[in-house]
Amino acid sequence: MKKSMLTALIALGFITPIITNTGASAAEFNQNEPNASAIIQKINQQQQKLPKLSEKQLKIQDSDIETWMPNPSLREAILGLLIQNGYLPEGSTVNDITKDLLASVDDGSIFDIDIDTFAGGEMTPNIGEGLQYFNPEARVTMEISVADDSRAMQINFAQLHENVDR
Repeated sequence: MKKSMLTALIALGFITPIITNTGASAAEFNQNEPNASAIIQKINQQQQKLPKLSEKQLKIQDSDIETWMPNPSLREAILGLLIQNGYLPEGSTVNDITKDLLASVDDGSIFDIDIDTFAGGEMTPNIGEGLQYFNPEARVTMEISVADDSRAMQINFAQLHENVDR
């Protein structure tokens, strides 16, 4: 495959071949290079050393909101909005929030999240983590009130920008 791709690139004029005679054959040139099966075998050995999660552990990890939405203030704000908008009944807890539930919110829904660190809201670098599971047709905005600049510097704004509209 590599050879045919290289031939195609040469034919299209993207690469200009430089031909020199070094006296070395292709077999001699590749002797010092590890072959593909040796590389694959090494990768497999390394992967076997990694701890394996069972399907049950993976399911628990995927469903554990503390794993996929680590900021407690965000979880509480989302819970309030889901109850207020009728997606969850009164008395629900943050453990009732699922990725599937966030994905199922109606197109065009607007979720205005307010995190107020003056009122005890927690600030973490991953404050927007978990919002990516919302229906992409819904609009998620976030207003963050910070007690001081040092708390604002904890925010990963690039990640936050990926997950919120404003």
